[in-house]
Amino acid sequence: MSVEVATTYPFEEAITHTITATKAFDYFIRIPGWADKATVGGKNVKNGIMHKVSLKAGKTVLMLKFPMDVRVEAANDGAYGTYFIAACCMCW
Repeated sequence: MSVEVATTYPFEEAITHTITATKAFDYFIRIPGWADKATVGGKNVKNGIMHKVSLKAGKTVLMLKFPMDVRVEAANDGAYGTYFIAACCMCW
């Protein structure tokens, strides 16, 4: 089996997995919790899980997309994160 991953992430949202196998098997892809609009092979998938893809023998190309929407999330104490504050300071 061989796995080739092509990406420019985090500059673009697409990650291509090319898997070549001599027999069928289950391939697992980690979908981060923040990736609430993730897709695998053009289909929406649940975030925060290990997504299973059943592959057949031969070559399979999977396109994984993690749309990167900008958002602000409050911390447990209601404060904003360091990166958000740094970004705001850079804009002034």
